[in-house]
Amino acid sequence: MTRDPRQDHGSPAKGTPDHPDTTPSAVGGRRSAVGRRATRHLALLVALLLTVAAIPAAAQAQNLVEVGASADAFTGGFADGRGLYARTEIVRPVGVWRAEWGVRERFGEAGTVFGVGHQRELGHGAFASVSVGSSAGSRFESRVRAGAEVGARWGPSRRLVTTAGVWYYAAADEHRDVAVTAEAALYPAPGVVLQAGGRFTRSAPGPVWTPYGYAAVTLGRPGRASFALRAATGREGYLLAAPTPLEVDFSSYEVSATWRQPIGPRYGVQVRASHYGNPAYQRTGAELGVFARF
Repeated sequence: MTRDPRQDHGSPAKGTPDHPDTTPSAVGGRRSAVGRRATRHLALLVALLLTVAAIPAAAQAQNLVEVGASADAFTGGFADGRGLYARTEIVRPVGVWRAEWGVRERFGEAGTVFGVGHQRELGHGAFASVSVGSSAGSRFESRVRAGAEVGARWGPSRRLVTTAGVWYYAAADEHRDVAVTAEAALYPAPGVVLQAGGRFTRSAPGPVWTPYGYAAVTLGRPGRASFALRAATGREGYLLAAPTPLEVDFSSYEVSATWRQPIGPRYGVQVRASHYGNPAYQRTGAELGVFARF
């Protein structure tokens, strides 16, 4: 299955884009329904952010909530996409809880995705995490996604962090992915993070074996503005369109840039631009989010 490269590491499996009905009545009806749904979801996101804003700030606010919207332009005759999302992170002494929710329109279909994860400290610089998620509505979102990772911080200054994991994705049809992932992150100087990693995926039916790799650099310190660049390339298993796949064992690439700007001690904005390509289409996207700490 092809997956959204914007969440390449441990991402939900994507990819059963059927060619949509493009008659004016069908497209107009779909857009009207999606528009009403998006308006309701946007109202919920604004209410969530206002609720967090009303919570008195702690001395050192570590918890986070972020809401935002995205828009994507597709080539290859595919309809453009859009979406809304909400993410939260709750920090506790022995670990971190994370949750995500989003609604996206792609390939003429709207779907809702949701998931939860937990990372726990094991002592002596080691940690482990698990996450699960699902979706409703659209056929191109994974019905099941689950994974587990273990990691370690190395050296007296803990400047090298390594992780390894196993992930499982089940599409709405018979397609399944099992992926092994690995990543190394180096903190060579204050405000600098270098990352490199990849995944090796077995896709079924087949099986189809595909590698994918990425590298990233982030500049910026906690509480200050940060800028990140990321590039990824490799191969993916299936790019589906009813009744047969558009591509099998195909190459793809993705590049992205993210700017995160705090506004005062509690609030901030994030802007992200990305470009993804495969033999069937290219996608250029933008995302705007606002976040608050509490």
